[in-house]
Amino acid sequence: MSGLTGGIGAKSGVIGTTQLATFSNNTLQYLNIGNMLIATGYTTSGASSSNSLPEGYYNYGTALTATGFASQPMLFGSLITNYFECSVMFDSVSFSGSTISFRPFLGASGNDARSAALNSRKIHVLVIGEAL
Repeated sequence: MSGLTGGIGAKSGVIGTTQLATFSNNTLQYLNIGNMLIATGYTTSGASSSNSLPEGYYNYGTALTATGFASQPMLFGSLITNYFECSVMFDSVSFSGSTISFRPFLGASGNDARSAALNSRKIHVLVIGEAL
């Protein structure tokens, strides 16, 4: 990786598509930049969603764990879907020692048509915090 600055990939500061293709479901990859630790990866939501919430539908991914943080890091999530009502949220968030555990899930308001937007989707996660 000689000649690179600020990141991983073919261009400075960019994670290239080759590196993204090597991510595995339910596995986080780590990048340490100075005193900052970044963990990123994805999990996949289930094949069917539930409407037991009064305001809409939800669908969980697999619980994930990231370690090596000096204090509780920030969690971010994203997904690609045609429904703008869908959002990524986190449940069962727990920080102990240097480890954060969390379970990403997708939520959407509305009717049955929107529930399909939550099924079998990649939930991309980003964990950013101070490294040990």
